[in-house]
Amino acid sequence: VGLVRGFIYAGTSRVVASLWKVDDDATAELMKHFYRQMLQERQSPSAALRQAQLAMWQKQRWRAPYYWAAFVMQGEYSGRIDIAQQSSSFPWYLPAAGLLVVLFIAIRRVHSRR
Repeated sequence: VGLVRGFIYAGTSRVVASLWKVDDDATAELMKHFYRQMLQERQSPSAALRQAQLAMWQKQRWRAPYYWAAFVMQGEYSGRIDIAQQSSSFPWYLPAAGLLVVLFIAIRRVHSRR
């Protein structure tokens, strides 16, 4: 909740967050589906998350809800992310968000070894 609240206070309109500790490989797979649905299929973020979760459920390896049910959308549910309306410069926040995810995973792994 604290991390999500921080992103919302910083100005982001929505955040996909997990409600419990999740498998790293499953998260990577879910995010591939999520971004493909949102950016290539032009779905709203909430619809893209739903489709990504359904895609995970349909695969035998990821069928258990443990792998995909923890993810929820918080913030603005409606609206689409329109890439064409973005400025021609590369969005600075994409590498920053990726770096935050990598740091979060690294910190979790260090703490889990203790």
